[in-house]
Order: sequence, then structure tokens, then C-alpha cells
Amino acid sequence: MSAAAPRGRRLPLVLRNPSFGRVWTAQLLTQAAGRMFQVGAVWWLV
Repeated sequence: MSAAAPRGRRLPLVLRNPSFGRVWTAQLLTQAAGRMFQVGAVWWLV
């Protein structure tokens, strides 16, 4: 049996893969902007 690399703590996927991190960040910002727009629209209607 071959010796496996030590497991240790791995970095989160967002930090290991820059492309995934950019997509994840863009999605987070888009959701936040959508929520702010919803709050603004309700505020304007009320």
C-alpha cells in the first residue's frame, strides 16, 4: 500500500479554485443586489 499525503485541513473550494471563487462572489453580489432592489421597491410602493 502506498503512503497517502497527509490529510490536514484543506482550503475551502472558493480559495482553491479562483474561477469558482469569482463565480461564487458574483452570485453573492447579484443576490444581495436583488434583495436590495426588492426592499427598495416595497419601500417605494408602501
